[in-house]
Amino acid sequence: MKRANASPGFSLLEVLVAFVVLSLALVVLAQIFSGGLRRTGDMAEYAQALAVAESTLSSAGVEDAYKEGESRGETPDRRYRWTRSVRLWQDPDADPSVQDVSRALLYRIEVRVDWQGPDGRDRNLAFSTLRVGPRAA
Repeated sequence: MKRANASPGFSLLEVLVAFVVLSLALVVLAQIFSGGLRRTGDMAEYAQALAVAESTLSSAGVEDAYKEGESRGETPDRRYRWTRSVRLWQDPDADPSVQDVSRALLYRIEVRVDWQGPDGRDRNLAFSTLRVGPRAA
């Protein structure tokens, strides 16, 4: 049986509950969106650090023959700092009684790039590779 004074609209309580649910959904969507933007910025930083590391790694041994030691530098904007170390690589499984008569040596080149993110945290990226270089005369 239907009441005579019932209206077909929404009550104030139903409207308030709908607004609360809508506002909670909007807050969650805003957090997801801002997190995505922040991650995009982080990935741009890592891409730049990767470019610095690849450039530093590929320049090893180009101007001078491989020389054991460590070198440091930074990008022109002083945002990224790199450290490159070059060491003679020794095979841990090699038999020390066998004399190596090859005309080349293997060098292990390690590059580490450090920078500070916009949130103030220190970040870094590191790579290493083996390269063939000539024996010293």
